[in-house]
Amino acid sequence: MSSLPLLLPRTSSITPAMAAQELLRRRQARRKLIDFAQFTMPSFERAGHLCLLAEKLEAIEQGTLKRLMVFMPPRHGKSELCSIRFPAWYLGKNQQRQVIGCSYAENLAYSFSYAIRETIASPSYQRLWAVGLDTAGAVRWQLANKDNKRASYIAAGVGGGITGEGADLLIIDDPIKNAEEAESQTYREKTYQRYITTARTRLQPDAAVILILTRWHMADLAGR
Repeated sequence: MSSLPLLLPRTSSITPAMAAQELLRRRQARRKLIDFAQFTMPSFERAGHLCLLAEKLEAIEQGTLKRLMVFMPPRHGKSELCSIRFPAWYLGKNQQRQVIGCSYAENLAYSFSYAIRETIASPSYQRLWAVGLDTAGAVRWQLANKDNKRASYIAAGVGGGITGEGADLLIIDDPIKNAEEAESQTYREKTYQRYITTARTRLQPDAAVILILTRWHMADLAGR
């Protein structure tokens, strides 16, 4: 099932059945995103809407779905699953691909990047994929592994800091800060033009795009 060591506590209380159960949990976490989320974050709630969302994200990873728009109210776990757990899982399964994560503000994009890095560096993740991180920053970093493959992640504000970079997966989480900005035609147009002229031009052939936002206006980025 896995060539990685079990890394179970050194105690006589560990039984063969417990070891087999651990291997099964790892196998499921590699296969299914919702299981990965719970494996790396025990407090993650296996809610019905998140299970459905996880299935769509798995289709993105498998290449059978290329465009996904996610509309949910605040505090429903969409960013935790789409912008943190999914990129970490995606990079573990695809250690040669590039991901770009964008948000309305660079600080928000960087916070997602740090959270992904923390997930990858966690003991639970390392029990699934033995990879290292070759840089310490949030803006750009790569995975390092024994096969010398170089998966990478770039974080940026919408339309900024990604010129010259490529993406197999583009995640745009909250391109508009609030309802006030959404009501501004000037800001909506600026956001759309940044997507068209900068973000979308970074896509590799067969790349996928995930757009996550709260709908405040019919002509927002999702509407257009």
